[in-house]
Amino acid sequence: MSFSNRDKSSFVPNRAGIVLGLAMAVSFTFAVKAAVAAAPNESVLDAAALLRMEQQAEAAQPREQCFLYTQVVHSLTEAAGKQLADGQDQQAASTIQHIQAVTAKMQKILLKDSKRMKNAEELMEHTTRRLADMLHLASSETRPVLEATLQRLNAEHSAMLNEVFAE
Repeated sequence: MSFSNRDKSSFVPNRAGIVLGLAMAVSFTFAVKAAVAAAPNESVLDAAALLRMEQQAEAAQPREQCFLYTQVVHSLTEAAGKQLADGQDQQAASTIQHIQAVTAKMQKILLKDSKRMKNAEELMEHTTRRLADMLHLASSETRPVLEATLQRLNAEHSAMLNEVFAE
């Protein structure tokens, strides 16, 4: 009797298969946690540096603001990822809410004649992927704020894509 003729509903995994599956699940969890904690070549800026970046974006010429705000959002996302990985859920939630505030500023200036829109779009794509990865680690308290922020960033990313392809 060949495998294709067997009744597949009667297949029962053996003990080794169950252990292997559990080991893979645990490995995946640690891999996601490590990826969220620190992406390759990504450094997490301190609060003073983040504040300076945001002030620079606010003071910049309108054409430069979109890209600079995108850099701020990206840096805040990296900080939130580290906070989540370190178990600092309250600080991560606060950082994620700050991401929403900066994204609101971006939304107001996006339709202006922005310089380096393609660079901003690429950085926003990376940032939204990082936030999506963070959902795997987020606590039940942090998850709703993170999901709302991700939804807002995805909308902003879509608007950026429209601008890039309209050019």
